[in-house]
Amino acid sequence: MPLHAAEFFAELNLPFTTSTVIGDRYYAALADGSALRLRIDFAPTIRHGDYDGLRLTVIHPERGALHVETLAFADHHTFTHRDAARGKSPGHDGYARIRDWQSSGPAPWRGADLTGLRQAVTGFTAMWTHPPTTPSTGHQRERTSKARTLDAPGLQHPAGFWAADTDFLDLLHQATLLVFDFAEYGTLDGIPVSQNLRYAREGVRDTLGLPIEYGVLAEAEAVAHITQTAGRPYGPGTAAALARIDALNLEDQHALVKAAAHRYRAPQAQPVLTAAPTIRPAVPAPALDQVASGRTP
Repeated sequence: MPLHAAEFFAELNLPFTTSTVIGDRYYAALADGSALRLRIDFAPTIRHGDYDGLRLTVIHPERGALHVETLAFADHHTFTHRDAARGKSPGHDGYARIRDWQSSGPAPWRGADLTGLRQAVTGFTAMWTHPPTTPSTGHQRERTSKARTLDAPGLQHPAGFWAADTDFLDLLHQATLLVFDFAEYGTLDGIPVSQNLRYAREGVRDTLGLPIEYGVLAEAEAVAHITQTAGRPYGPGTAAALARIDALNLEDQHALVKAAAHRYRAPQAQPVLTAAPTIRPAVPAPALDQVASGRTP
């Protein structure tokens, strides 16, 4: 059935003065005089025509996609009342999802409560449109001097030990999220995981404007999470583990990358970039053979 996207976004009623819907996608100027644009589309699952949230992309006309964020319907209680009336709960097929499996019919999102999504989108975009406030002098964090990089004016190397530099870690976190996005959405386009990762460092440089060294670190961080989620240690056997992942069908590759990205985003997830090869994730991860058999997270 058609998604009725124009009606959906009209009901979502976002606070942007300039916006339009083209096909199943929503576009808006984030603020008057700003070059930033927002694109929202329905976030696909590994099943064709099945969607479990909204995917928000902040776009710069020259630098391309700056950030991608997914808002899950389940997390924002979009279909809580609808699914309760249908007797569906977490784990049931179709819970907190919409599907356009037919060529006609009513909107598949009928019965949605868009309050939570509206608040989430508004809060997310406010971070890109409102200038940061300067804390009072008494609460300002002491900053040590940093050496600027030679290849990216304005960017800085970590001060002292990198693990203690929160600014550096914030940039690395953003870069790693972008690498996961490249890997996850590349599999939807029919590209194996290792090929998506092969050029991720250039994507980090071109999209975020960071030095290539940041891309290398972010790529390694993402690969560590992907291989460990697949039940393989990160270390000398990483290349072989990626080759085995590439041998899976693309739906299973997509599910694996999505599970690894979820682990990385979870508050309890710990950095694994510098972990010894024998260290396993704190939370039991599905074995690669389970992923290959279709028993994905």
